[in-house]
Amino acid sequence: MNSPDSDRRLLKALRKGDRQALERAIDEYGGYVAAVVRHTLDDARGQLRSEDCEELVSDVFVALWRTAPRLRADSRLKPWLAVVARNQALNWARERSHRVMTVPDLAEVIPSDDVFGDVPAG
Repeated sequence: MNSPDSDRRLLKALRKGDRQALERAIDEYGGYVAAVVRHTLDDARGQLRSEDCEELVSDVFVALWRTAPRLRADSRLKPWLAVVARNQALNWARERSHRVMTVPDLAEVIPSDDVFGDVPAG
């Protein structure tokens, strides 16, 4: 776990555009961000696929990279990341709830042997 001093140094480096600092942030907080995403989406729309979770985590760190120069020097990373992760996850769930399911999406939901199992040939 990062100390407040190491977090300040990390944020200072991020604000200067240090890519290694971003990698350190991902190493330090990537698991935490993934846990926030999973917790936020906990069975709200079914099981979260690992690739969707990875994409959401990636989006959070892209947001950190883009926002870092504007963050206050005394900002705390962990709470900031939690808020962004939660918002990204909720936006993702909202977008998915409004999209039209396609045939490949249905194939993920309906087992192949159940598609036409009880329909008489005709």
